[in-house]
Amino acid sequence: MRRAPDMDWENKELGWAVEDEDGILADGASGTKERSHPVAATSGRRIAGAALFAFLSALYVQKAASYTIPAIISMVSGVDRQAAYAKYDSSDLLRSAVLIVTGFICAIVAGFLARRRGILAGVLSNSPWILLLGYLLFASVVSGNPSFSKFPLVQEDALDNWFLFGIFLRLALIILAGWVGGFIGKRIYSPDKDLDAGHDKATIFGVRWPHYLWITPLVYEAFFCSAIMIVYAGAIALLAILSFAWHPSLWFSVLAGWILLPIIPLVFYLAVSLTAVGFVRFHKAMQYTQTSIRGWKRFWQVLLYGVAVPAATYTIAAIGVDLTHAMPKPVPGDWKIAVGLAALFVAINAIASGVSRLRGQHS
Repeated sequence: MRRAPDMDWENKELGWAVEDEDGILADGASGTKERSHPVAATSGRRIAGAALFAFLSALYVQKAASYTIPAIISMVSGVDRQAAYAKYDSSDLLRSAVLIVTGFICAIVAGFLARRRGILAGVLSNSPWILLLGYLLFASVVSGNPSFSKFPLVQEDALDNWFLFGIFLRLALIILAGWVGGFIGKRIYSPDKDLDAGHDKATIFGVRWPHYLWITPLVYEAFFCSAIMIVYAGAIALLAILSFAWHPSLWFSVLAGWILLPIIPLVFYLAVSLTAVGFVRFHKAMQYTQTSIRGWKRFWQVLLYGVAVPAATYTIAAIGVDLTHAMPKPVPGDWKIAVGLAALFVAINAIASGVSRLRGQHS
């Protein structure tokens, strides 16, 4: 027998409560048994449902990435949207990175929702991609073999070894993403964080599962697009700050040092905070157990936090990206001055420390 996940060796009236594999609580003092919380035990249906929800969410994350990443490419390269979409579609590296990252994140979700056997749920959430890549690897290996010529996607000529290695690497990484993501999801799970505990209806994160038929395409996809743009805005904002620190030619620029540099982090913080607040309040409005928000009030809150907020934060993050791109370019080679100044400060500090020690010895 093992400890109950939601009653970890809780001291009851007459003894200690212990849960067996069937989810039955046994009172250590009285010897009586009672059924533990109905959601405490994990069934195969729960694991399969968690994996399916995570996989469908991953599809919408990838769809959001197919919209947002070309928009970022267009902003960076100065090309139109059509050319940006063509660049994204032709980049195996970008699309593979999106597949692996989304598989990893959604495997964490699957492992958390499954409560137990998180690794299994994480791998199952990536199983369609694993099966597809596994078959592509098989078809690539047997290409050129007449015995397998009737199989789909099998080529008449043998394929290059680097092509085979690329498919194998993607397959290995997506399996690893599912395994590690499911493990992390299981590790971060606790009954205190379980929004589905105690519900007499099937819920996902406290929301009745039929609602996700419209939440995922209408709300989650918008939040996914906003999140991708915010991550990019934060990354280039950090690079801009580091560039300012290591290029003395920017220190005396009014536009860089006095206008853009203070505004860019504020814009990023505003986008992040609004996204977090909107996402949390949207979910609070959709919770199965809440009774304070009903009717038109609930409709307007869903519209505000689920539609208006992600659209606004996407725009704010895009403005942050434009502001960062507007930073002046440093003078080539001026970083050497920054390195020299840093070395000078280190030398002065070392000399001052040595002088202080000598004075201490003489005194």
